[in-house]
Amino acid sequence: MKIGIITFHESNNCGSMLQSYALQKTLERMGYKNEIINFSNNEQQHMYALFRKPRSLKDIALNMVTLLFYPRFKCHYEDYKSFLRKWLVLGKTRYTDNLQLMDNPGDYDAYITGSDQVWNTTCPDGDDAYYLNFVSDKLKIAYAPSFGATYLTEEEKEPETYIKYLKDFDYMSIREDNGAKWIYEMTGQTVPVLLDPTMLLGSNEYAKMAAKETAVKGKYIFYYAFRYSEEVNRVVRAISKQLNMPVYIIDAKSWVKKGARFGFRLTKKSGPLVFLKMIAEAQLVLTTSFHGTAFSIINHKKFWFIDSSMHNANDDRAITILNMFGLKERMVTGDELLIKDVMSGITFTYADQQLKRMQTKSINFLQESLRKK
Repeated sequence: MKIGIITFHESNNCGSMLQSYALQKTLERMGYKNEIINFSNNEQQHMYALFRKPRSLKDIALNMVTLLFYPRFKCHYEDYKSFLRKWLVLGKTRYTDNLQLMDNPGDYDAYITGSDQVWNTTCPDGDDAYYLNFVSDKLKIAYAPSFGATYLTEEEKEPETYIKYLKDFDYMSIREDNGAKWIYEMTGQTVPVLLDPTMLLGSNEYAKMAAKETAVKGKYIFYYAFRYSEEVNRVVRAISKQLNMPVYIIDAKSWVKKGARFGFRLTKKSGPLVFLKMIAEAQLVLTTSFHGTAFSIINHKKFWFIDSSMHNANDDRAITILNMFGLKERMVTGDELLIKDVMSGITFTYADQQLKRMQTKSINFLQESLRKK
């Protein structure tokens, strides 16, 4: 059997790329030949381009910033591309829109969509292709995709289109509790909440992947976020002063726009491997990211998920994973964190037991789904 995976593998985002690798590696170990369908739509290419083809004044401004900091931006950009080339097995055919996939869906016996927010239709690079709308008469599986904060019946003008897509899956799972609830409301189906693929692999494996990367010297706080909001940045800066410990981030563009003026330091290199190294050797991890949380759990790190005013009430990505592993107390507001003992230890005994249980449940789902063929 040959499996085609469609996911956010080319989004220059550490979590997206690592979950792509982890699902691919897991299927390989289960004995299945697989590759990632080489699909990246035009919007995704635009979002993550080193220089954007100007569509607006914002694009022009971003390009000017890139010119000013070109050596660092170029280095970080290439770190992601290097990971893509070395660690991911891609299909030979390149696709940039859904119609191309419909014309030539590839020669696979089964198709898997997921994980990550591939079902979040409000993502700028969201696409119906991630609902496998180009597949017919072949096995269709959803492995732990996420809607993010997007409830389709509220956000989409024609939600019945997506309900039809969902009902057309042979096997379906989801990554968050809200997603399971929404699928039941839309389709009447009860689906399992499963692990993000990154949690199917262990810390030792990730350490080997990042072994050649050089961590920064001395003790440090690793701060990882998708949006480095000023509200959270102020809290992180206060904790840095409290602990007399520098803060490092790995995203050059975020550092230029928001991080430098708060005194945060930028790593020389970036990409998934640097992310793995930095999180593994940090004294403390502060995050507003799902994958920042996931890898803190995997690596038994002292960490806090900082909640803030930018949090959408429908977005239960963080609370689902924290509840799953008995760590919901690690999600706090910035004001709450400032009066806590931020270096308090975490007992991971229950989390480790739960991780083993959820790994078994997740692998069993894949085995049962693929056995149908």
